[in-house]
Amino acid sequence: MTGRRILNLVDRVQAGVGFQPVERETYTFSVGGKEFTYDVHAMSLTRGSKPVADDPGAGFRPGFPHPSCRSHVDYLVLYLTRRCNLLCSYCFVEHGSQARMSSDTARRALELLLPPHRNVTVAFFGGEPLLEWGLLTEVVELTKRLHQGLGKPSFHVTTNGTLLDADKVAFLDREGFDLIVSLDGPRDLHDANRLGPDGTDSYTTTLEGLQRLRGTRLASRTTLRATYTPDVMALRERLDHHHRLLDQGLCRHMTLEPVNLVGGEKSFDSPSVDWDAVDRGIGDAARFLRDRLRQRRRASFESLATFVRHLAFREPACGVCHAGNGYASVAPDGAIFACHREGPSRIGHLAAGGLDEAARAPWLDNRYYLSAKCNACPIRLVCGGPCRQDAVERGAIHAPAESGCRLRHIQFRWAAWLLSELSRSEIAQLTGRRGSTCCGQNP
Repeated sequence: MTGRRILNLVDRVQAGVGFQPVERETYTFSVGGKEFTYDVHAMSLTRGSKPVADDPGAGFRPGFPHPSCRSHVDYLVLYLTRRCNLLCSYCFVEHGSQARMSSDTARRALELLLPPHRNVTVAFFGGEPLLEWGLLTEVVELTKRLHQGLGKPSFHVTTNGTLLDADKVAFLDREGFDLIVSLDGPRDLHDANRLGPDGTDSYTTTLEGLQRLRGTRLASRTTLRATYTPDVMALRERLDHHHRLLDQGLCRHMTLEPVNLVGGEKSFDSPSVDWDAVDRGIGDAARFLRDRLRQRRRASFESLATFVRHLAFREPACGVCHAGNGYASVAPDGAIFACHREGPSRIGHLAAGGLDEAARAPWLDNRYYLSAKCNACPIRLVCGGPCRQDAVERGAIHAPAESGCRLRHIQFRWAAWLLSELSRSEIAQLTGRRGSTCCGQNP
């Protein structure tokens, strides 16, 4: 921070030593027809001379928790199979692979990586993990036998939803699973990228699977995940579709995420990306959320809601995830990765004893200030830095991808606009947070 000397533990602070005031750092921007000034250090917004946020008190200071170095994995992702019954055009898993995890590999991962006396989550991923239903149920029972933590282990599965039948839904509901279902929006948007191997559409089958959640507790633990590409944003259409399913009681949350491709015309790295169109798309999503909340209806869009929460409650985001430090993914062959997207994030192998501490070292501290680019960015306290997997896939773990930074700046600006439009109760409804430091402008 400009004008500030960082103290180390070895520094001796003498009584009576005076400190020079930190130079104020501000960021001024326009969005949605409004002008904002953001105070970087105080994490506060103003429009002209009028604060967007109530002053939470002079005692505010951003916290910078130091992440502990974890020898075990609290959130373990098991890549049950690379097979899938769909051929999604932007999938990062190699098409055609028949690799599947064995029972012995799954058991070894649980025994070697999970902590013996802490709460844990085991997640199932693929490919399509429901293709390995027998292994999934076996791992659930094994985890419950092995786990000795304070509470029951948690379970999570990411699926395309096409294989959800009554028996599977009953099991997932009974075991308290959290569920992510990949659904890109209305039929035309979904089937444009998610067709079956024979060219048939998958929208109808996915909707049939979701309909089986009606009336279950599992529906309240289900998130719909849409993937969008820069050439076809259509965020408002996707949100409108998903919220209709929410209104029907088929899900509780939704997230719309940019495609993870590195390079190519559908990638956000492409020089042909129309960033003005991307900005308009995020703006349409922000207006949709505002309109839903003003109608006293539930609204969900995690990317924008997270920025709103950090701004409204002045919660600094010092990092974006715990990949490699408390979070790890195990491939069918026993390779261990920091991120479920694998790629260049390998940090060990079950056959070699588990985590390779030398390979894991770059992932242990995910705080934004390890990046020179993030340190110079005005939204660093709200952002926490874009995805490190994106960065490492493009060359360096502490050099954020330019496309990721541009997208998060757009999200930040529209989150500021959305915050200025919402009442205190609407902010609490969107973010799931209540408290005396909630900074909604309107009563």
